[in-house]
Amino acid sequence: MKTIKITLIILSIHFCFLSSAQKWLSTFQPKNGEMGSFYDIQRAFYEKHQDQPIEDYLKEYKKFKRWEWYMEQRVDNSGYLPTRTLWSESKKTMNTRQFLQNNADWNCLGPFG
Repeated sequence: MKTIKITLIILSIHFCFLSSAQKWLSTFQPKNGEMGSFYDIQRAFYEKHQDQPIEDYLKEYKKFKRWEWYMEQRVDNSGYLPTRTLWSESKKTMNTRQFLQNNADWNCLGPFG
């Protein structure tokens, strides 16, 4: 029983290292060690798959299109996502929301015996 558990643990760890989310992204080499802009990543994906029929990479295509639609609305003019600005603005909004302030005046109602 113990050897089966150990074998399953080793196999699961092995499969975790073998899996890869975006195989095409390994061919993407951004300049100066930066992540690259949204448009660079978009261009790299389309260049990688330009000669292939869509049926060959349909699952990857669907995931990429979902990511592309989500990110395209959030990038600035140069294609970079201003993460610090978004985080600070969302924190400011959460701090100013009225429901976070405890202004409730609760009274116990009901039969007490």
